[in-house]
Amino acid sequence: MGLVFKCSPEPDNVGLYDCPVTVSLRDSVYLVSDDAVDQADATSLATMPVIGMVRLKPTATSCVVQYAGELDGFSGLIAGSTYYQDLVSGDITDTPPSSPGEVLQRLGFAKSSGTLVVQVDRDIIVIS
Repeated sequence: MGLVFKCSPEPDNVGLYDCPVTVSLRDSVYLVSDDAVDQADATSLATMPVIGMVRLKPTATSCVVQYAGELDGFSGLIAGSTYYQDLVSGDITDTPPSSPGEVLQRLGFAKSSGTLVVQVDRDIIVIS
């Protein structure tokens, strides 16, 4: 029996959410309420944990969040580096938060300068 490939317009690892107009493509987001997300930031547990990265913005107030897999469209990533939620809302960084009160969450690794392999770690650590 040969291999069977599933082809669909969207992978199974995405979800559609409401979001503020300030949310942009490639932003990291957290769940605000049922079916609503906003930009995550590592300065507070109130804006964590990250559930995924914004893949598409079909409208100004809706977004498709990717939970896992390769996501392109980035620039300046360092191939092979692990990426974490940044202290800046919606941003990612290869430098993990380290000051007391900041929240550490791994989001994935860079496959190349433009592609992040999203592997959101649901375990978070509040730095003490």
